[in-house]
Amino acid sequence: MIASDGAVGFASDVTTGLPTAEDDLLVLGTTLLAQTGVTVPPGQTGSEFWEAFDLSDFWITQDGQHYLVQGDLGGDTAFDDVVVLDGNVIVQEGTILPGSGFVEAVDLNGIVGVHLAPSGRYLVRGNNNDEADWVYSDGQVIARTGAPIAAGAAELWSDAEYSDCFFLHVGNGNGDFVIGGVTDAATDANAVLVYNNETVVAREGDPIDLDGNGLFDDDLFLQTFGNDDAFLADDGALFIVVNVKNGAGTGLGQAFLSLRANDRIFRDGFDAIP
Repeated sequence: MIASDGAVGFASDVTTGLPTAEDDLLVLGTTLLAQTGVTVPPGQTGSEFWEAFDLSDFWITQDGQHYLVQGDLGGDTAFDDVVVLDGNVIVQEGTILPGSGFVEAVDLNGIVGVHLAPSGRYLVRGNNNDEADWVYSDGQVIARTGAPIAAGAAELWSDAEYSDCFFLHVGNGNGDFVIGGVTDAATDANAVLVYNNETVVAREGDPIDLDGNGLFDDDLFLQTFGNDDAFLADDGALFIVVNVKNGAGTGLGQAFLSLRANDRIFRDGFDAIP
């Protein structure tokens, strides 16, 4: 990750000069953010040191003022997986999500994915011991199984078909976000992307304008979404990798597609990227 001032955020394994239990570092530019075996992040249930960082789940904001990382603490493995924002634990397996109203704790290995948007909004998705799936952002549950997919919608988030209901979450610099998940709709149309908990901007089975003529006459349709394969720009443009199919249901491979999420009051299909 690279901040706007050129500072690089990275995890490093120091090969010499440190004990093995203390040789993993989390760094932003020349600033040491955390060190395994040394740093004890506050907000956890105990007082354990960092044990490991997940490099693929390390995020910084463009201004370099905030960072988010998922990793493991030492001690009891039923409580070791955590998400840390600016040095403080905000989600920990084996404990109840703060401010969620849940009565069940986050399941073992129940933290599924994390994202920090340029705006500083964090998004974490996972599940509880009772298999309730959720998306958690800025101290609130913003989506969960059994709840409407958008304000006023009758369609509900559901994990009846897949154990993990949610497969995607992404935000931009304006605080906007898109959540991807599975619903209680018909099987061939139950995967959706929802913008700001307000609008369904894409759905499994949507047509795709392949040749850019403004018509959906190319016999090409959205088949499945990729997990976390999305980028939401500040102007509302959403870029995503999907699998596509023809009208007969035959899979045709992958495609890189775009739509303008904040303009889609009604879904009218994707445009293919030339």
